[in-house]
Amino acid sequence: MKKRIVLLLAVAVLTATFFGASLKVWTVYKEDMAAYQALTLSIEQFEANTGHSVDIVSIPDQTDMDSKMQIAAPTGMGPDVIATMPHDIIGKWANQGILLALNGKADMEPFFDSTIRAITYEGKMYGFPLSVESVGLVYNKAFVPTAPQTFEEMIPVMERMEQDGLYGLVFPSAEPYHMYGILSGFGGYIFGWENDAYNVQDIGMNNEGANEAIAYLKSFFERGLFPDSMRDRNTQHGFSTGTFEQGKAAFQINGPWVLAGLDAAGMDYGVAPIPVLPNGEYPHPFLGVQFIGISAYSKNTPAAIALAEFLTGKEQMASYALQTTLTPTRQDVLEDARIAQNEMIGAWAQQASLGTPMPNIPEMSAVWSAWSDALQVIYFDRGTISETLDELAETISEKIQIMRK
Repeated sequence: MKKRIVLLLAVAVLTATFFGASLKVWTVYKEDMAAYQALTLSIEQFEANTGHSVDIVSIPDQTDMDSKMQIAAPTGMGPDVIATMPHDIIGKWANQGILLALNGKADMEPFFDSTIRAITYEGKMYGFPLSVESVGLVYNKAFVPTAPQTFEEMIPVMERMEQDGLYGLVFPSAEPYHMYGILSGFGGYIFGWENDAYNVQDIGMNNEGANEAIAYLKSFFERGLFPDSMRDRNTQHGFSTGTFEQGKAAFQINGPWVLAGLDAAGMDYGVAPIPVLPNGEYPHPFLGVQFIGISAYSKNTPAAIALAEFLTGKEQMASYALQTTLTPTRQDVLEDARIAQNEMIGAWAQQASLGTPMPNIPEMSAVWSAWSDALQVIYFDRGTISETLDELAETISEKIQIMRK
């Protein structure tokens, strides 16, 4: 009897794998985005190759995606595959049992170490990295034909622009995500990384490097090279993006998501790594990895994994990168002649090589708002840098303790 049951199960798996499973894919991409369209083309090729059928559902709001996954997945009403979602959700979904751990089920050898780290939580891998992004330096070639190599090279341009009633460097400097590269370049960090895991007891938000980084950024306000709109979290984003799009600034630190607006404005721009800091180090901005995950509740796991492997295979990833200019996560794809000749992909890839994956652990929820509040206190001179950062580290530690009770 046992042999018969085992045989029936094996036949069921083979049938689902080779004779056409029905898969559901949820994605955060909107239907009018190049990423959605590229993903659709790859999925259509997968269907033609395998005989599987795939239904794609767009859920562009990440908070909505999160809540729907928590409700629908355990009931069997959720997706088989999530393609894609930012990797910082992984720790939360792993703890909730929503994501399938892939250790031993997939070959991760082709992927960059940084992207593997991004999809690893408590020693287990929970997805396939598809693309990676970070903030970088975007420059207006009408003001600067080539990218500066150091911050010191930028300062004369910033001074000249300020004298002309324009702006040198604009970016959301009071927004933790955008300024983290500066903080980490000076040696600050959020949590220590030990034995392939984050040590939340080791908080580096108030170390010497973090103090130096904040003091360096604040000095630009004091010298009149950063406008007040950049120190206020309510105005920093609109001011930075709008000013640059209007051709009123030479540089901005931002991500690939701003390029569509620049293209629409007809701007001649370039992308390069954020320049070297006074300490001789490059900034190390956050890396955000868009990953393809498998629902732990999928009834078509073999076919779901096959789809994820197909989408992140060499040929499909190269095609996806060319259609979206998003940075691939495999070395063999970056070495593809078509990719190597693409100036924009190369520029973002160079910046990504200097980045650090955003922590994917739930404890990050104790960091963001406290960090943002601390920057407001410092920038508006409501507290000293050292005392405020010490309070920030203490607040983060206390919030984590509360989370763990």
